[in-house]
Amino acid sequence: MISFDVHQTGERTLRYAFLPKIDPEIHSQVIRLHTLALKCPDVLEAVPGYHTLTLYINHERNISSVQSQILQGWNKTLNHIDYESKLHLIPVCYNGEDLEQLAHAKNLTVQQVIEIHTSVEYTIYMIGFLPGFPYLGGLDERLHLPRREVPRRSVPKGSVGIGGSQTGIYPIESPGGWHIIGQTPIDIFSATSLDTPFLFKAGDRIQFTKITQDEYQNHSGGGVIDEAN
Repeated sequence: MISFDVHQTGERTLRYAFLPKIDPEIHSQVIRLHTLALKCPDVLEAVPGYHTLTLYINHERNISSVQSQILQGWNKTLNHIDYESKLHLIPVCYNGEDLEQLAHAKNLTVQQVIEIHTSVEYTIYMIGFLPGFPYLGGLDERLHLPRREVPRRSVPKGSVGIGGSQTGIYPIESPGGWHIIGQTPIDIFSATSLDTPFLFKAGDRIQFTKITQDEYQNHSGGGVIDEAN
């Protein structure tokens, strides 16, 4: 049975929509559909969201063909489509200017905030807002906090923040309203790397680890520690 709706949203675009909620199982279906769609030669780009997948087709005359290929492939595999998911170990120096304020607002100690934030394996639901910015699912409810009432005009590159029910990493310097709790020395976006400008992709996972200021200065730690389907 088909578990998504399909709509043509432009002359050369298709939008596949699953149940509209943020959910790990729904997102895994999005990533499986994304993997299947990329096998279609007429698909130029496939962009995953929380519960949607948008396809950009090379020509409007191929819309029907792409729809047919994906439908046949999905029904044939009964949703059992393997996809690569990397687990990235991201070191963080927890010295953010909002860390103490966030801890106070949540009736926690700074150490408790760090322990909670590093205890979760986060799923990357999508990339957006800024080039390479990962929207992560799985933030412990104890750390949920509405975004700042007054956004900052400049948030440094590598800042790790919390906004609402999510946590993420600023890949470049940018205005932003998330609560900054730390910094990572890892470059997650490279404008000069045309083949692989982004360190992450939707469906990958992130584990944050605490490092010292000295380790931050030396850029120690980080990297991919495993791959799974």
